[in-house]
Amino acid sequence: MDIKEKQAIWLKEKPLFEAELIHSHLLPFFNFNENTGDYEIKTESVNNTDEEDRKVAYESLNTGWAMWLRAKRTAKTQVPEGFVLVPVKEIKTWYLDGSENMYREDPDWLCDIPIGEVVEVEHRVSYELDQDPVFAAIQWDEANGDVGYYETFKSKEEAEKVAA
Repeated sequence: MDIKEKQAIWLKEKPLFEAELIHSHLLPFFNFNENTGDYEIKTESVNNTDEEDRKVAYESLNTGWAMWLRAKRTAKTQVPEGFVLVPVKEIKTWYLDGSENMYREDPDWLCDIPIGEVVEVEHRVSYELDQDPVFAAIQWDEANGDVGYYETFKSKEEAEKVAA
């Protein structure tokens, strides 16, 4: 990653980091170095603090900054095995319409609840991972001389072979 890319990241992340920093009282004593990407103690602060305090403040601030950047980078690139990342706006809530025994996305039918009554409504929160059609076919079971079980297939051609 070149310096321009790093500077763009620093520009975006620095205000977020500083807004969340537990030791924000340290910030007035430091300048951010745009070339190295770390905090440096201001010259006027060197004369007003002892060496040990400066060292602790410097290490605390820069360690926090480095950890912040690493956490941001790691969080964007790692999804544990067996999990998927989905956009929140794509998650849907479904409500069980007991009168028709089906889930509906729009709970307008809840307007029929009498005023003053409370009704328990089952709901599901879901995300549709795959919306492609599948093809189902039932194969004749030669060995038993009977109808077998249905299977689903990704292609129509596969299903037609089984159905034949």
